[in-house]
Formats: sequence, C-alpha cells, structure tokens
Amino acid sequence: MHTEELLHKSLTGELKKKVFLDLVGKQHTYGDFFSDVAKMRNLFLSKGLKEGDKIFLSIEGDYDIALLFLTCVLSGFTAVSLDPHINGNRAKAIFEQAEAKACVLEDHLFEKWGIDKSSLFALSKKETQKKGALFKKLLKSSSSEPADESSYPAVLGILENTLTDYHPPSPDSIAYILFTSGTTSDPKGVMITQRNLWAHITTLKNVYGMDDTTRILNNLSFYHADGMMEGPVLTAFCQGTLVRLVKKFEISLIADILASIYKHRISHLIAPPSMLALINKFSEGYEDSFQTPDFKFIISLSAHLEEHLWQNFEQTFKTKIVNVYGLTETVSGSLFSGTSDELRKIGTVGKPVDCEVKVLDESGNALPANQEGELLIKGDHVFKGYYKNQEATDKVLKDGWLYSGDLAVQDEQGHVKITGRKKNIIIVGGFNVHPEEVSEVINTHPLVLESVCVGVKDTVFGEKLIACVVASDPAKLTKNVLRAFLTEQLEINKMPADILFYKEFPKGLAGKVQLKELEKTFGKDQAPDQVQQDLQQEIFRLASSSFKVDANGLTMSDNSQTVNGWDSMAHLHLVTQLEERFNTRFGAAEIMVMNNFKSIEDILKKHLSNA
Repeated sequence: MHTEELLHKSLTGELKKKVFLDLVGKQHTYGDFFSDVAKMRNLFLSKGLKEGDKIFLSIEGDYDIALLFLTCVLSGFTAVSLDPHINGNRAKAIFEQAEAKACVLEDHLFEKWGIDKSSLFALSKKETQKKGALFKKLLKSSSSEPADESSYPAVLGILENTLTDYHPPSPDSIAYILFTSGTTSDPKGVMITQRNLWAHITTLKNVYGMDDTTRILNNLSFYHADGMMEGPVLTAFCQGTLVRLVKKFEISLIADILASIYKHRISHLIAPPSMLALINKFSEGYEDSFQTPDFKFIISLSAHLEEHLWQNFEQTFKTKIVNVYGLTETVSGSLFSGTSDELRKIGTVGKPVDCEVKVLDESGNALPANQEGELLIKGDHVFKGYYKNQEATDKVLKDGWLYSGDLAVQDEQGHVKITGRKKNIIIVGGFNVHPEEVSEVINTHPLVLESVCVGVKDTVFGEKLIACVVASDPAKLTKNVLRAFLTEQLEINKMPADILFYKEFPKGLAGKVQLKELEKTFGKDQAPDQVQQDLQQEIFRLASSSFKVDANGLTMSDNSQTVNGWDSMAHLHLVTQLEERFNTRFGAAEIMVMNNFKSIEDILKKHLSNA
C-alpha cells in the first residue's frame, strides 16, 4: 500500500470512520488521526521544511508521538524521536548531533536539556483546554486573534487538513533516525530509509498474515523500534486497528490484559519474553484467554525467548508463539520461527524471510551447519548506516552484509539458533544496555577512581548489570551514595542491579581489566555492605537491589506507588531474591498482594514461623 493511498482512504475514503487507535478505551478513527497528520505536514511545510529535514520529537502521550512520527514518515521529513525520560546529558548530546530543523518537545524539556528555541522552529507541548467547533471557527476568522503556532496540540485547531501537492517520499530519503545505546559522547544514530522501512513492513504484514481485520495489542514503548514499527506503522499499513491498554505493565493487571483478548477481539499480541514469563506465572484461571475466534498468535520479540518458557506457555494456553529475531538496524525483524511449519522450530529464531543470512568464523569464512560463528544479514531492510559515523558504519556494514554481533549456529534445515553475543550489549528485560555508557557515568563521580560494568545471567530479567567500582575513599562512597548519584544521571533500565567495591581490579600485562577473574568474585560479600540480620533491614537491602534505590530511604509504609522503579519485573526480582535468601517459596496469590513492605514482612514472617 502506498502512502498516498493510505492518506486518501483515511481522509475521504472507506477508512475515514474506521478505528485506527484504541488507547485505553479512547478511540481515534483513521479520519481524525490522519487529518491531524495532514495538518502537521502543512505546518512544517509552511515553515520551510523540506524532504530530508530532521524533526526532533520528545513528548508524552501515545497519540501524540504516533501522530508526529507518522507525519514525518509519510511526508518525507526525518523523525528523530527520543524518550522524554532519558538522561539529560545524553539527550543534549543527541539533539546537538542531530542538527534538526524543527522540534516538538514537552515544554519543560527545553530548559532541562538546554535547547535554544530561537535556533529552530520549536513547538512546546502544553496541556490545553479543548476548544469547541464554534470557537475554532471564530479563531480562524478573527484577524485580531493571532494564530498560536508555538504550542502543541493547540496549533491543530488553526490548521487546514488539505493535501496540496502531496507526493510519496523518495525511497532513498531517511525515514527516521533511532539512537541506540552507546556512550554519552558517542551515541549511534541508526538511519532507516523509506525503502528499508516499507520493505520490512511489507515482510511483517505477509509473514504475520495481517490484513484490514487485524487487531494488534502492543503495549511496548513507541520510542523503541518494536513498539512503533509493529504498532502504529504496521497497523496503518495493514489498515487494521491498534489497541493499547495500559501505560505501565503491572502484575495486578495481567487478568485485565488476558480478558482484553476477547473483549477487544485481538488477533495478534506483541510481547517480549519478560512479559510472557509474568503472564505464564500469574494467570491461574485465564488459561483459555487465547481461545477466541479472532486470535492468531503471540509475537515474541526484543529479547531471547527461553525454550522452556516457550514450550510451557504454549502448552498452558494452547496457543502459538512466533519468535522473532531482529535489530534496530533491520527496522524490527529478520528471522521468524512459528508462522508456518516450514519456519517453525522451538528453541530457534527460525529462518530468514525476504533476506539472506550466513554464519562466518573469525577469519570471515562461511561455516558449515551446526558450527558457531557471527550471524550476518543482507536484505532491503538493512539500514543505511550510523548517522555522521562512517567509522562505526564500516565496522558492521561490509559488501551489503550487516555483521550482527550475535553468535549463532544454523542447522541443516536452515533454522538459526542464537548462542551468544560478540558485541558488548546487555539485554535487561528487553532493553539494550551499553555497559560502557554506564561506566562512563559512574566515572564522573568525584570519589570513583575507575569502574567496569559486566552483564550476568538473571532468572527474571534475562541479564542484569553489575557495576564494579574502585573508590578513592571507600568510607565515603557506599552503594547508597553512588545509587543516589546515578539515579539523577541514568534511566531506570540502565541502573546497575548491584554495585561491588574493590581495592583494585585484576589486570593483565597491558593494563586491561580481566573480566573473567572479576566475575569469579560475584556472589561473595563485598565490604562495606554486609548482610543485616534484622528482617526489615534485610527486606530493604534486597529491595534496594531490585528497585535500584537507596535502602536508607525506604520505610515500611512504602509501596509500589511510592517507590521509583517498583514495576512488575522488579517486583518479581525482589520475590525471587526473598525466596533464595530465606529458602522458601511464595504462592501466586501471595505474590500478587506483596505490593507494599508491610505485606511482604507479614507473609515472610508466616513462612519463617512455619519453617
């Protein structure tokens, strides 16, 4: 489907009254949504923006970020979207590197990130009261009332939704730039062309069997590729409907999410393995949730899907999971396991669709079946390169092949199994974390001499980040002091799960830290933080590790609403730590109500007294 056809059908054709977005019960039709797209396109054009110009986006609200992103993609502008909760130093570095011609930001971010509004066309997102149709008409006709072109979404009330001189963007123009994890001083911007984007969206539509009856449930963030591409973009391309239920996934809402499969006639559920693990654990009584006439299958992406979870989930819910492998550099996916008998093999990421793959050894030689090497991908969906970083581009793009940095084996039938990672990326609950970025921030603390961050396996998050630190004054620099410092510098997903202190690091002759030797010390007590015997203090100590907060700031009256970082994954992590520490097991009903420290203490006391 061409972009021109989508806009025409939405504004004047059969799509006009069809629901495009269903956001927590508030429905937005194709007609309303793409009318706003046309308005924003006209505004940017009136300010002299042309195809290829970059627009920097960082705002709250699913409707708003979807609207502005699709405005850019359909109009030929380059979208540079950034989560508004990102660290300020990193945001400023990315903004300066992007050299955007326009931006739409939450009003407070201009000052927080030090962005000069006078240097580009700037829109501030402010909450406004809704205007009635009569007011809009009077506003447009009043010469004494100046048009407010600096505030979003108020500006939508004074714009026309005509599509004068519309033409689809050039296939070679950059549709969007998505900055991946990297150091603050060297963020990597993945450039995806219009050809890359629509080639892969076509693949997704075909491999998932989607059409205008498709109803996707996807609660992933629109600031991540899997949230945006397999959310609003794919939905619009299929002319289907996208449903989003909650802004924040919580264990207590699992029943509502499962009930919504039938209530909203969902055909495809997009979910990372971490969400599937929680649903699998806390779904008693809802095992038939996917047995509806409309539901097709679950799409698992963003992180490694454990074979045991895959098998257990399918057996429990009598449904199918499609396991997807892809990178930000490949739009979203590349290999698929489960959409057909030919592609499906549990424990693998399946086979490539509309692309080629091969596995090479360290010398660049192709390997035979069942031998481990680096996975390479080639296809129309492979990105153009890293923005303004030719050196980094040349390291991963060679003769049209993308060097994924992932280790894999391919069997005789062509199924690929990911076995490890060559590149230094840690995936924590589906989020990519660059350990060098975290170390860079830690090293800015005046009492830190040096640090190194390492990823280790974790039963809940898949992996967790351990920060190893050498302090200049160990008496003054404690875990809580450093955590308080990092809280102001890092997003919650990048916070270390634990901080270990050392007098010095084991190093080789070249002065490089020997990570294997360092890892041997993990799990051993590290001074000055010794295990405390008081039950409340021990709960706080473990909670500090799970929620990545200062243990001294916790009280027994705190709960999941008052503690930053107490989300469903962190909650399950705390439960797991408590079970291991006190050698006990909690029931599902107990875990569901352990949403405050008082209930945790009461339940734990009961278990200890019965031991």
